[in-house]
Amino acid sequence: MIAAPGPFPSLPSRILRAATRAAIGRIVGEDQVPEDPSRYRPHVSVAYALCKEAGRPATARRGDPLVMAGRAVNASRGVHYCRRVAEFRAHIGVHYGFLEIADDQSWGRTDWPNVFFGRRPTGLIATSPGEVFLITGRHTGTVGFTVRVDDGDPGPDLEGFEDVVEVPFEASRSELRLIEWAGEKSHALPLLPAGPGSYRMRYHCRGMDDAGNSSWDHHAVVDEYLLQIWPSPAAQPATLKVTSREGHRRILES
Repeated sequence: MIAAPGPFPSLPSRILRAATRAAIGRIVGEDQVPEDPSRYRPHVSVAYALCKEAGRPATARRGDPLVMAGRAVNASRGVHYCRRVAEFRAHIGVHYGFLEIADDQSWGRTDWPNVFFGRRPTGLIATSPGEVFLITGRHTGTVGFTVRVDDGDPGPDLEGFEDVVEVPFEASRSELRLIEWAGEKSHALPLLPAGPGSYRMRYHCRGMDDAGNSSWDHHAVVDEYLLQIWPSPAAQPATLKVTSREGHRRILES
């Protein structure tokens, strides 16, 4: 498979995506073409590479993108509707019951006490451009934290976690870091697949009630978290599941 060449200029990208969608529809049927463009991103990447190899920009003539997209679909059938998932997983130190995610230029810009601190509708996570604020059950100690970056909605894990909420996020850069208290430590996260722009974040929590017991050893991992990130148009925050006492307090009573 030819790797994605990075962010495309807006006009060629739009034309190639539309042409690729039409080419796939001719082969598998219009009703089988996924609505989410990220599902056929590999074909767009191949079409872009073919246009470049042919020495003509994607916007050269109206018929060219469709021809190139058709060739791309045929050339990349082995990766039809493939998806890419990148994961970060670690034990993370927390202080004062929260963690942050941000890019290097955005961190520290948001006045979180005035923006968030447990307000509805999610109560567990808040975002501002380039920054994310995440609540944990453990006040001080170690938590298990996983971040999965996908090129499409992976679906929530409602069976494996007690509380699940999601929010929109506007990324200023592709590179994000998970930041511990006061920036003492930070951890590089997988690159965002669509560059700067609109994403969805789905925050899963479990063990928050038990983690509130201060008798736990500082290094014991009691509460665990999963954050899913994927490209998505902006949409209202949503609460998908609330079962823990701490989740109920923060989400429904805040």
